[in-house]
Amino acid sequence: MTGAAGGNIYLVGFMGAGKSSVAAALGARLGWPVADTDASIEHQSGLSIMDIFRLHGEAHFRYLEQQLMQSLSRERRLVVALGGGTFCFPEMVELINGSGCSIWLDCPLEELVRRCASFHPPRPLARDETAFRRLFEARLTFYAQAHCRVQASSRTIVQVVAEIEDILRWRGLADAAGASPRIG
Repeated sequence: MTGAAGGNIYLVGFMGAGKSSVAAALGARLGWPVADTDASIEHQSGLSIMDIFRLHGEAHFRYLEQQLMQSLSRERRLVVALGGGTFCFPEMVELINGSGCSIWLDCPLEELVRRCASFHPPRPLARDETAFRRLFEARLTFYAQAHCRVQASSRTIVQVVAEIEDILRWRGLADAAGASPRIG
């Protein structure tokens, strides 16, 4: 089972690419529920992502993330906004690409730095542009393994959602009206 057969739409990309915002708009457009992996982990653990990393380390966070993804991958007709690092492990790429359609929201580094610096509170990694750049570059080869790529810079959320709907139709995953993807 690859891509279309699984049932979910997964939004992949670096922090600040707009995954959460696009997922909410796409879910509303399709009438599908939306899951945001970072928000789900925070809700289930009762801790912020930053506190999970600080108190328990990245390995524990990745364990929580993997457990959540195992559960979400069994769902159908779900729009999932992935954390920026979720798609950066071969076993996660395989799980995600095997259980739905992965879409990379691509955005230039400079735009991501600008967006992340404007978040309240600002993303800690955005404060160190060298580390931010290194992490971005290290993740690109994983993001490139997504089924589709959508340019997310200098565009409105509505424009990005419209392109995703076009991709779903083109891949045979949506009916001609675009309102009802046929995934799974």
